[in-house]
Formats: sequence, C-alpha cells, structure tokens
Amino acid sequence: MARKSTHHASWLHLHLAVCLSFLLLASNQLPRCSLALSANSSRSSGGGTSRVPALCRSQEAASLLQLKGSFALPTDGSCDDNTALPSWRSGSDCCRWEGVSCDGITGRVTALHPSNPTCDGRLKACGGLHPALFNLTSLRRLNLGGLDFCGSQLPESGLERLTNLRVLMLESCNLSGSIPPSFTGLHSLQKIHLSDNTLNGNISNLFSAHSFPHLRVLDLSYNMFEGTFPLGITQLKNLRVLDLRSTNLSGGIPNSIGNLSLLRELDLHGNRLSGGLPRELSNLTYLTELDCSNSSLSGQLPSLTSLIRLEYIGVSYNSLMGTVPATIFTLPALVELHLQVNNFSGPIEEFHNASGTLTEVYLSRNQLTGTISTSFLELTALSTIALDYNHFTGTVNLSSYSRLRSLFEFTASGNSLVSIVGDDRWTSGSSNSSISELAFASCGLTRLPSVIRHLPSLNWLDLSYNGIGGKIPDWIWRNHSRWLDLSHNMFTEVARPPAYTVISYIDLSFNRLRGAVPSPSLLSASHLDYSNNKFSSMLPGDFLMLYGTAASINLANNQLGGTIPYAGCDQFHYEEEGGRKPLRDLDLSGNNFSGQVPPYVLRGCNNNTLRVLNLRGNRLEGTWPQEMGGLCRLEAVDLHGNQIRGRLPRWLANCKELNGLDVGGNNLVDSFPSWLGNLPHLRVLILRSNQFYGPVTTVSMDPHRKNHHHSSLQIIDLAENGFTGVLPSGLFYSFKTMAQANTMHKIRKVIMIGYRGETDIHQEGRLTQVEVAMKHRYMMMLEDQQLDLVLIDLSNNRFSGSIPRSVGNLTGLLVLNLSRNAFTGEIPAELGRLSQVESLDLSWNNLTGEIPQSLASLTALEWLNLSYNDLSGSIPPGTQFSTFPSSSFQGGNRGLYGCPLPVRCNLTRPPSATKAPPPLHMPGGESAHHSFQVVVLCLFVGAGFGLGFALAIVLQVVCSRRGARKWLCRAN
Repeated sequence: MARKSTHHASWLHLHLAVCLSFLLLASNQLPRCSLALSANSSRSSGGGTSRVPALCRSQEAASLLQLKGSFALPTDGSCDDNTALPSWRSGSDCCRWEGVSCDGITGRVTALHPSNPTCDGRLKACGGLHPALFNLTSLRRLNLGGLDFCGSQLPESGLERLTNLRVLMLESCNLSGSIPPSFTGLHSLQKIHLSDNTLNGNISNLFSAHSFPHLRVLDLSYNMFEGTFPLGITQLKNLRVLDLRSTNLSGGIPNSIGNLSLLRELDLHGNRLSGGLPRELSNLTYLTELDCSNSSLSGQLPSLTSLIRLEYIGVSYNSLMGTVPATIFTLPALVELHLQVNNFSGPIEEFHNASGTLTEVYLSRNQLTGTISTSFLELTALSTIALDYNHFTGTVNLSSYSRLRSLFEFTASGNSLVSIVGDDRWTSGSSNSSISELAFASCGLTRLPSVIRHLPSLNWLDLSYNGIGGKIPDWIWRNHSRWLDLSHNMFTEVARPPAYTVISYIDLSFNRLRGAVPSPSLLSASHLDYSNNKFSSMLPGDFLMLYGTAASINLANNQLGGTIPYAGCDQFHYEEEGGRKPLRDLDLSGNNFSGQVPPYVLRGCNNNTLRVLNLRGNRLEGTWPQEMGGLCRLEAVDLHGNQIRGRLPRWLANCKELNGLDVGGNNLVDSFPSWLGNLPHLRVLILRSNQFYGPVTTVSMDPHRKNHHHSSLQIIDLAENGFTGVLPSGLFYSFKTMAQANTMHKIRKVIMIGYRGETDIHQEGRLTQVEVAMKHRYMMMLEDQQLDLVLIDLSNNRFSGSIPRSVGNLTGLLVLNLSRNAFTGEIPAELGRLSQVESLDLSWNNLTGEIPQSLASLTALEWLNLSYNDLSGSIPPGTQFSTFPSSSFQGGNRGLYGCPLPVRCNLTRPPSATKAPPPLHMPGGESAHHSFQVVVLCLFVGAGFGLGFALAIVLQVVCSRRGARKWLCRAN
C-alpha cells in the first residue's frame, strides 16, 4: 500500500514537471506569435507601421518597378508632379507602396491597385498589360480599373499564371480585341469586371462551370461582343451578379437561366435579343434586380409572383404585349416598375394586397385601355406614376391621389380623359398634397381644371395640346408652379401677371391670345415663349426691365408692329447674381417690326451675353453697328427677309462660337466675307438675295496641307448676288466637313412643340427636351428625316471660267446648284465622285463638250438640270439618267442627243439645235423660268448651346415643279 502511494507520488511529480516545462516554453513563444500576427495584419492592410523588418521580396519589387515603367502620366496638366506612382521607389519596401498589399509572412504581393493620389487624370499604359505583372503569382486581387490602355488588347498568354487571383477589375480601361482563351485558366476567380471597354469577339464558349467554379460576379457590360447569349454562364451555380448590359448579344434568353438559383442581379439592358422573357425566371427567388429594357424582346410578361425579393423590374423599350398582370403590383419588395414603351394592352385590373414599397410606376406609351385603376390609390408609398400616351378614358379625381402623401409626380398626357376634378370642399388650406409635377397634355380637355389651384406643392404643370379656351385666370400666376406650359390650346385672353410670381418657365405659344404681351415680374421667368399668337402690342417701358431675368424670349409669329422696344441696357440684365440671368436667346421673327434695329439687339449689351438672335421675316432697316465692345458670344444669327443695308460688321470674326449666319434677303452691299473663314464652328453661311459683289476670295492654300479655313461649313448659299470672277479651287479644298461621305445624322423621331422640342431616342423616363428656334411650318421636315443638309448654292451670279475639279472632293454633298452663271469649259468628270448628291443643277451656263459618263453612276441623284448650255454628244446610258425627263437636258445643248430627248434613241448624227437666249439676270429676284421653294434645315448646333439651342435655317434653292425630291419642296 505504501509502495503504491510512493509510486503514485513519483508519477505526479513527473507530470507536474512536464506541465511546467510546456508552460515556460509557451510563455516564451507568445510574444513572437503576437508580433507575427500583428505584422501580418498590418502589412496586409496596405502598408501600416510594422514592428518587424520589411518582408518585401526583391523579385516582386523588381517586377513592380518594371510595371511602373510601363505607365505614363496624362498630358492634360491634371497631375501635380511629373512622376507616376511616386511612392514606388527602388530600395524601399514595396509592401508600403501606394496601392500594394502583401502577405505579412511571405512578403509576396497579394493585391494591386496602382493610382496617383496627386493626379486627377488617368494613368496611361499604351503598351498593354506588362509581362512583369504575371510574375506576381500570389496576387489575389488585381484592380487596374480606370487606367488607359490606349486600345491595347489583352495578351494571349500570361494571365493564366495568376492562379490565385480572386478578383479581376479592368473596367473603363480602353481595352480592345477579344478575350483570350488563356483567360479560362483563372479557376480561382470570384469576381470579373471588364465593363466599359471595346472588347469584341464571340464569348459563347468562354465561360463554364469547369473554368470558373467559384465565380460570383460577372460584369462584361458596355462592350461589343458577337454571338448569342453564352449558355455556359447558366452553369455558374455560384453566380450572384450577371451584368451583360449593351454587349451586342443576339438571340434568345435561354431557359437554363433558371439554373442560377443564387442570382441577385440580372442586367441584359441594351442588347439585340429576340423572343420573350423565359418562365424559368421565376426560379430566381433571390433576385432583387431585373433589367431587360431596350433589348428587342417580344411576347408576354411571365408571372413573377415567386420573386418576393425583387426590388427593380425594367423591361421598357421592348415589344412586349398582352395585359399587365395585376399581381406585379403586389410584389412585397418591389420599389421601381418600368414597363414603358411596349405594346401592353387591355385594362389594368384591380388588385388587392398592394405593395407597400412600390414608389415608381412607369406605364407610358403602351396600348392600355379602360379607366385608370383605383387600386393605384392603395400603393401607399407611390411617388411617381407615369401613364402617358395610352388609351385611358374617364375622369381623374386629383383629390383622391393627393391623399397619397408621397406622390410627387403624376403624368397622364396623351390619353382621352374627360376631365380632371376634385372634391367640392377641397381647398389649398385643407390640402396636404405633395404633388409637385402634373402633366395632362394632349388629353382632349376643354376646361382648365380649377382643382389645380389647391395643390400647394405644385412646381411643374403641363396642360399643352388640349382644347382649353377662354381666359387664363389670375390664380394661375399665384400658383407655386415654376414650370407652366399651356401651349397649343385655344386661350384668347390672359390675366396680367401680378407684381410677383415664382414661375420661371412660361410657354403660352400656339394659342389665340390678343392684346398686349404680358410681362412677368422682375425676378421670375427665365424662359418666355409667347410665339404663334395674335399679340399686337407690348407694354410701354424698357424692354429688358419689363422682361426681368428672362434668358430666353420668344415672341415669334405674332402681330407686333412698330419699332423694336428700347432698352437702357446699362443697369442690369447682365449680372447673374441674385438669380438674374442675362438675355441669351431672342426670337422676334415673323412679326411686323419696322424701322431701325436697336443697337442692343444687333450689338449686344454690356458683356454681350446674347447667343441666339432671330429677327427673320420683319421689315427692319438700317445698318448693322460696325463696332462692338467686349466679347462676342453669338452662336446663331438669322436676319433673313428684312431691309438691312450696309456692310457686315467685321467684329463677327471675333464670334468664335458662331454656328450659323443667315442674312439672306436684305440690302447688304459688301464683298465676300473671307474673314469669316477662321470661325471654327461656322456650319451655315447664307448671303443670298443681297448685293454682294466681286470675286469669292480665300487664303492661298495647298490642297495637300492641313487648313481650317471654312472647314466646318455644311451650307454655303451665295445665290442671287453679283459675285464675279473665277472660283478658286482652294475654296472647295477647305470644306473639310463637306468632304466627309457620312456626315448625315439621323434620329428616330423629332416633334416640334413651339419653341420646345421633344426627341424620342430610347431614353428612360421622360423624353429629352431640346431647345430650338423654329417656326411651326418646319414640323413636316423633321419626322424621320435627315437633320444635316450639306449644300452649295452659287446660282444667279456672274461666275465665269471652268467649274473647279476640286468640287468632286466634296463627297458628302447633297445639293449642288451652280445654275445661271457664265461657267465655260466641260463638266468635270470629278463630279461623278459626289456619291451622295441628290440634286445637281448646272443649267443656264456656257458649258461645252459631252456629259461625263461618270455622272450616270450617281445612284443617289434624284434631280438633274443640265439644260441651256452648249453640250453635245450622246447622253450617257444608265438606269439613273433614264429616270430624268427630257427637260433635264433640252433647251440649248446644240448637238446633244439620245434618250430621254424627244428624238430617236438610235440617232447616229446629232440634230441641229439653237440655244435659246438666257433670261435676264436679276440679282435679288427670281427668274420667270424658275420657282424657288423653301428648304428647311433643323441644324443641331448643341455643342455650344448651354440649353441645347439649335438654329433652324430656311434656305431657298431651285426646285423643279416635277421630279424634285420631296424634302426640297415640301415646305413651300
């Protein structure tokens, strides 16, 4: 028993000794472990103060310095120093460099995000990804987003060496080319961001579960790929975010998209897809965002009731049809619903259990019918509801919608509503409405809804394009609106605005308003459009004082007469302090103003803020002031059709932003303004029907040298003047814009609304508003038409010599009119290079020789006149020439024969003919043999216009009564 106790005690002492030894050993190692952990944490966070010596590997530092050598600073002066990545210095710890993170134990680089903290511009790496980057094989996160690779391609090999890479960010890097196959070797990737480049090629077989088994985020948006939706993507079971916006994909959305059961965000916006939305989308129960807008989809909207986490639905700008399922308004997490611009039809059925989170509903531009569902009133969080341009009918009770405390915007324009009403006992004092924007344009309303006066928060009111008549009441001015559009109605009288109103945008155009032009208060309106009414007088007083801070004033097409009102121009209207804005756009065209033009109009006030001036179609006279103090900001000037005399002021050469100048139809006497040639943005120059004289001179130029003289001109109209001499070849070499074969810009649709236009070019939400200075008759020119006309009209002058061969370089030319001059020699064969020309008039000259065969190849030519010359020989055979009438050739042209002249087509000897004498030349007038038509140009000169203003130029070009292109004559 004692032996057993002794033995037990010995073993107990031994155990105690061993335990003490372990404790001592552990206590010695604890500081080291703590220090190592601290160092690892500090270094992996990006270069904090370390308690141990730097562990940066020299090989990796050398690779980083090689990579730095491939970067260059931007040359735009946006950097404070001259060194890219200044913290990247040889001999220092690379783990402490800006944008570099390391593993604290191994010293290997694990994350890289190079940037210059003192540089606002983008670092450039025009040589592409440097091979030294691929030596950093421990990289887990690589962020080169925002660097400018200058269009370089991804390397064919090297990336696959980065086998530990988890995150790759190369968005907005100006990369091009295809994604190389070696890319599929990055098996550890969890996030790929390649958006906003110009990558191309077919990606159908690039992605698979084998190549990217851990991928959670795939963003390839805004590139230029080819082919159909990559089926391999639907195998990526861990995918949470899939962004393929604007990647040029085609074909249908595969049904296997339903395999991505963990997907949170799906964005296919802006592709060329076909077919419908697959029913399998209902399998994506974690989905929060679905955007398939503007993707050419058709079919019906599938049931989405299982997507209880869905917050955003965007399927706008497609061709989806059928009814809108009422259950979509009951999704419990839905915040935004975008169904606008589709072919949905039928009524919106009543629904129960309305979503308490839905704030924005867009149903505009569909074929929806019936009354507006009262269930919308159950959407308690609703802030925006847009029902414009459907077929809704019935009455809208604004009092009911005003009880939605969050409702900010309610628009229902373009429907056939009977009336807008409110509760009889409802007053502004009892209303808690938050409605700020209200639009019921084009609804067939015949009465001004009085309930509007009780909306205390109203800031934006559009009742345009209705049939509302009578008097505009005084309460409309006391309303809190800042935007008021009552244009295109039948109002006959307007109550005078009170002493103070807050309305900043007023559009009363296209009504029947009479009497004196109303004058708003001093500190209110910045945009006034009273055009196309019957106003006959203006209130007495200083013009600029009366119209306060209006930056834009449009009084076009009224019955205003007398002299243009005087303005003192020395006290205000040139300071932008205190909300005052200087006058920038003034349109008094189409009235009966006469007498002298006030100097402040033609010369400007003080610091000369005027940008757009339109005095077309009045009876103004006098001279244009030859002196102007200060800086010229004019962008567009239209004085066409007045009686202004004298010379063009030379200070126009200082108007560096001038886009268009039209002084046609006046009594100006001057030589050709070659001094305007250095204006960099001048696109339109119209001098027709004046008394300009002498040769058209230009600076001496070598056609093979760069020059910018008149380089931006698209329209030059010198017709009906007294110009003489030989046309210099250098003039046509200088027209650089006209020499571009594809200068035409087309848009889907433009609709003019008085002084404001709306352009529908597949944009979300409201239509983009474009400010223009136009007349109503221009509307017929704009829908689905070319916006840019390229034209040269030198007709009805006394030019002589041969037609310069350099005209043939202007391959973007649409209209060329050299008629009624004294040109001699042969028709240049180079005119056959004018591949886009649609109207060519060389009539009434002294041209000789044969018609060049090259003219027969002008397939775009729709109007040709070569009559009354001395041409001879056979008319070139060809399908295009066979479409022209004999009047295009007959008259003069001794010895010309062949179809379509009224002689036998197989005639072997030319008939004799006598050329009729040309009509008397009448500068500034019309020939008895010609009728001039109005050609309309909607010229968008928006780069220099702060509000997107454009100058609408009316040209007069020679048109035939038969066979002329419709757009040349339709605005007669």
